[in-house]
Amino acid sequence: MNLYDQIDDALLHIRNGEVEEGLSILNTVVAYSENDPQVMFELSNVFYDLGHLDTAKSLLEKMDPFLDELTTSELVEFRTFRAELRIDEGQLDEALEELIECLELESNYTRAAILLADIYLMQNLPEIACRYLEDILQDDPDQPDVRYILAEIYIEENEWEKAEDHLGYLVGTEYEDKAKLSQAKLLSKYGSFEQAHELFLDTLSTNPIAEGYLGCSLTALQLGHLEQAVFYGTKLLELEPDHIGAYQVVSSALEKMGKLEKAKELLEHAFQMNDQEEAINLKLIEICYQLGDKIQASQYLQHFIDCHEETEEATRWKESLTIQ
Repeated sequence: MNLYDQIDDALLHIRNGEVEEGLSILNTVVAYSENDPQVMFELSNVFYDLGHLDTAKSLLEKMDPFLDELTTSELVEFRTFRAELRIDEGQLDEALEELIECLELESNYTRAAILLADIYLMQNLPEIACRYLEDILQDDPDQPDVRYILAEIYIEENEWEKAEDHLGYLVGTEYEDKAKLSQAKLLSKYGSFEQAHELFLDTLSTNPIAEGYLGCSLTALQLGHLEQAVFYGTKLLELEPDHIGAYQVVSSALEKMGKLEKAKELLEHAFQMNDQEEAINLKLIEICYQLGDKIQASQYLQHFIDCHEETEEATRWKESLTIQ
């Protein structure tokens, strides 16, 4: 059995729940791979996927003496993976330099361009991210993963026509279900809440995921279907109990239904999970005020001021609550 077969055997053990045996086989392969950069690279990817980042990084470092032996494509793949590890470690500048050099060596290497776009998005530079992704499509228009990412960025940036152009290409691809979600979000941004709601419902029928439940809940709230908003938001909380957005939309629906105590209870639960969330904190001030509990409203206001300083909204509440 060659080293690659042993790696496959190890992964089979891990998938079958025999983790220790699988890792033991992998570590044996590591010991025999020190003069084989291809096997070391394969192993580094395997350990990365298993969450053993330190081992993956160590194997990449052991490959350094062999880099001159790699083809251009292999070198680009190696450096892209090294950049991905650096992104995970928060070394964005180093990863950025690595990826730019990768694209200079192989301009149409999609994975490097996508990672580069991710970095620019982290740095709040979506226009630069889009430029790199659009360049990929110039060389090869048949890239559904790239089109999906671009559509999502353009929706966030309110460039709706550009988003629609890319979504149209995703029909009939493996990204079609995701594209439906993106189309629903786009319709919601347009203000077409009825159409968006129907499309979110359609996506839930085949793929009941968090984003679909949130979309159904939000659009139901926009349409004034308050019980539906609560229903789908509650379904989302069953799926993801720590989803802050779900607490917000359900509490908003309950507030509109006049169920202020229940809305407050949900908001307080969300506040306990994340007391730095401005919108939750401000909404608690408002709900407490509506319930006539100025003392608790004042306490939440003081927390807001301590965490976020005295904004204009905080000043207005301070006046309303007659806090000196």
